[in-house]
Amino acid sequence: MDRVQLREEEGVNEPPPLALGTELPDGLVLDRVIDGDGRVVVYEAVRSATGERVALKVPRFDLEPSDRDALLVAIRASASISGTHILRVIESGVTADGHLYWTTELATRGSLRKYLARGAFGERDAAKIMAQTCAALEEAHFLGHPHGDLRLEKILLAKKDDGRPTIKVSDVGFARELAAVLGARVRPTTAPEQLEGELDARSDVYAIGALAYELVAARELYFAANDEDLAKKIEGQEPNPLSLLAPATSPRFVQVLHKALVKVPIERWQTCREFEAEVRGAIGVAAGPSVIWDAPKPRLSRFSIPPKKRAPLGMLAVGILLGIIAMTFLARDVGQKEGTPRANESAVATQTAPTAQPSVATPVINSASGVVRSIIHPETQKKPPSRLGN
Repeated sequence: MDRVQLREEEGVNEPPPLALGTELPDGLVLDRVIDGDGRVVVYEAVRSATGERVALKVPRFDLEPSDRDALLVAIRASASISGTHILRVIESGVTADGHLYWTTELATRGSLRKYLARGAFGERDAAKIMAQTCAALEEAHFLGHPHGDLRLEKILLAKKDDGRPTIKVSDVGFARELAAVLGARVRPTTAPEQLEGELDARSDVYAIGALAYELVAARELYFAANDEDLAKKIEGQEPNPLSLLAPATSPRFVQVLHKALVKVPIERWQTCREFEAEVRGAIGVAAGPSVIWDAPKPRLSRFSIPPKKRAPLGMLAVGILLGIIAMTFLARDVGQKEGTPRANESAVATQTAPTAQPSVATPVINSASGVVRSIIHPETQKKPPSRLGN
């Protein structure tokens, strides 16, 4: 186990560098610890003047002044990179006792690592996450800032204004500088060329593919006990076919994903834009805003009919209408039979026969018939005279 790996694992057990309740120069008060690893602690802080809540990040270990200042410059420069799926840096600075910190918007739903613990993702959800991650990095790549440290902990879920979830990628624009100061680690998402000190947009394409593989297969692309063994597998071992680990995954999606994981950069998708288009095409999702999980159900008014009850009520209405039409034709047949004179009746019988009592059912049938006629042939009904005359 190398020094950087040992330091990170030991750092998890170290107390947070800043005590809760500490107030920083910008009027930020540390409320609670919400996340972190062996290198960085993430607090939730509240701005005392406005009540705004933000995420505040602090390295666990003391940094050399030169390293701290270089990282601070990179963090502030990242403010020029904007995008819907980039976790925006709000401010940065140094505390009175020399701790570097920076604040970002608060991603209330946590990282994808937490969600993967619940089970594997379907290919559609994984593809939408991949597409949004690609979109987050496109502008950074254009400005010459590959990420180089993508992993599930760096991809967060936040809420849009309408309550739907959206992807936010953290440390865009300064992840490489952060890793250089805190110590670079070999990850399952590390591209083979990064082991040789090379890094460009295609390295992030590889990392996004490795993340998607992990989401769908519910296992990392490679696993090893230490960074050295992991590096050997990344350089010389092909990953297990995704179709074996997730048989329900479509062949087209598997093909697109495995091309991102080719070890030679020139044989991969060359840009995030190209990769995003192929991913969307594999699952039939058009370019533009997308939703990872189902949108919240629309609220119904107290007079609304729930969607599940609309079909039965519609069938009932059709049944009633058909019943009324049937009664109309029955009433017509009964009326025709009653109005036809009988040839075998004698005149005496006609004169002496008691007056027939009106049928009780006839008015009902005739009434129903009138309702149907008024619906089907409204022109046959009598209309009240117009107040305006003819």
